[in-house]
Amino acid sequence: MGNRYDYQSIEQWVKSIYKAYGFSEESSSIIAESIVTTDLFGIESHGVQRLAMYDRKIAAGDIKVGAIPKVIWETPVSAVVDGHKGMGQLVAGKAMSLAIEKAEQSGIGIVSVRNSNHYGMAGYYAKMASDKGMLGISATNSNPFLIPTHAVQPFLGSNPLAFSMPAEPHDFLFDAATTVVSLGKIEVYAKQGKTIPGAWAVDEHNEVNRDATKLRENLSKHPKIGGMLPVGGRGEENGGYKGFGHSLIVEILTSILSQGHLSADLGSGKVKGISHFFTAIDLRLFGDPGDISEALSAMLKRIRNLPTEPGKKMYIHGDKEAAAFEDRLKNGIPIDPETLKEMAEVSERLHIPYQSYL
Repeated sequence: MGNRYDYQSIEQWVKSIYKAYGFSEESSSIIAESIVTTDLFGIESHGVQRLAMYDRKIAAGDIKVGAIPKVIWETPVSAVVDGHKGMGQLVAGKAMSLAIEKAEQSGIGIVSVRNSNHYGMAGYYAKMASDKGMLGISATNSNPFLIPTHAVQPFLGSNPLAFSMPAEPHDFLFDAATTVVSLGKIEVYAKQGKTIPGAWAVDEHNEVNRDATKLRENLSKHPKIGGMLPVGGRGEENGGYKGFGHSLIVEILTSILSQGHLSADLGSGKVKGISHFFTAIDLRLFGDPGDISEALSAMLKRIRNLPTEPGKKMYIHGDKEAAAFEDRLKNGIPIDPETLKEMAEVSERLHIPYQSYL
């Protein structure tokens, strides 16, 4: 897992990196806060582990420093935003803020985005709405990783979908890829030298492969070698077509509604620009928000109290993230040695004295 580091120091380090790229003070703070909060929630696949990828994209011009997202279509309850290839965290944050603003005025806000970049943890943006007492939804497409049921090459992205809603003792937060896992999880396993425990992806022979390093290398190629399996796995026997269908729904909500690029066309070296989808819903559309949240909390409590398998504990989506958040606030965030080395190399190139943050 790696040593632990004070999250505030790491956040300042990440902020200094983005300031060195040329992002403004405010933008650098927003990016750093989003990335480190993801690590605090225990989603290491989408936190500082992603800095090397963002570095490559900035160097290649795929992420445009200083890009300003623009609303290109708007109604009282909806909008389409062109991210102009900006940093995904900045584009997504503005888009969800716009959805929340519309929900405050009209009860619901729906914003679709095109020409953005990898935005980190999908649940971060859904939780922006639940932090305001609303129901929040966030989704994004990605480079093509998912092999549709009965196909032999990827077409859809890992296409995560997140949903958050106010509850006690903490907000309900569901955040999951529509592939068995995200690519970032494979990257983390490769960095930690672990063998993949399940049937997550197939190799060039269309066979399930559990070598994380090999899969990471294969899936970084253009075009991809092999691909990732949908939730439910291969074929129809265990419902793999359902994961495929959920991924397809995310693709419709993101690239189709925004008229952006399909996952299938991304990562080719020619087509750039990820699409997102955000919704904020004011619970007052359905009655008293306090009563609704109380009903949700009561249901979740009943589920948590269900009898469990021997040696197992019942979890609700968001429980593990809340526990990780509390632990890591006090004890620091873990960073594996390979990721720390990547961060140090970026810092040295940007002339940042990073040792003071460790």
